[in-house]
Amino acid sequence: MKNHGKSYPLLSIIITLCTFILVLFISLVPTAMNRNFYEDQFIENNTTQKAELTLNDLNKLIDHTLKYTYGNLEHLQYQITTIDGITKDAFNDREIAHMEDVQKLFISGRRLTSVCAILFAIITFFLIWKKDKINHKTFTISLLTLASIFLIMLAVLIYAATNFDQAFTIFHQIFFNNDLWLLDFNDMLIIMLPESLFYAIATRTLIKFLIFIGIISGLLLFLRHHYIKKEKKLVS
Repeated sequence: MKNHGKSYPLLSIIITLCTFILVLFISLVPTAMNRNFYEDQFIENNTTQKAELTLNDLNKLIDHTLKYTYGNLEHLQYQITTIDGITKDAFNDREIAHMEDVQKLFISGRRLTSVCAILFAIITFFLIWKKDKINHKTFTISLLTLASIFLIMLAVLIYAATNFDQAFTIFHQIFFNNDLWLLDFNDMLIIMLPESLFYAIATRTLIKFLIFIGIISGLLLFLRHHYIKKEKKLVS
């Protein structure tokens, strides 16, 4: 069958990579920045007793921490009053230093997502403009790129599911160039944000991610099928 139109392999790969970043971001952030999610985790993990704070004070502390992580506050330190009436700093110097790294990582992620959103919009408008001059290979390349990314992610997820402790450690070793993330079990960050909480975030993120990827894959398959039918008509 003779191909009509033109494919744009580089644009297909770029828009698919941008889509992956955008989907990952919108799958992760709503849960990672949701105070109600943390409150449920506090109740489930009995965090109020471990932190020696009321649920209301713990919620205020996580609100403050999330605002700092998102880049809306300049300083992390926060004064808390324990159930016994003792007023003290919530975080020690090591925790503050680690959260500075976390904030930088999160802000970098937001910037990367913004760049991907802009590239996604530009390429999408270009492909719409060229919709009558492209062929099905444009969508085939996107599907293959998406499938490759998915297989890599699947391998990572299987590894993380079977050995979450080690995967959690490797994640920190990759994204942080120091050992500040190795905190004491009595530190407020560890009490407030235990490993089980991150596992819950990862699980919710994975479910949303798979749903979005399924929808996008279905759309790409539909478009590919549409252009194949269109090309067959042109040669008949």
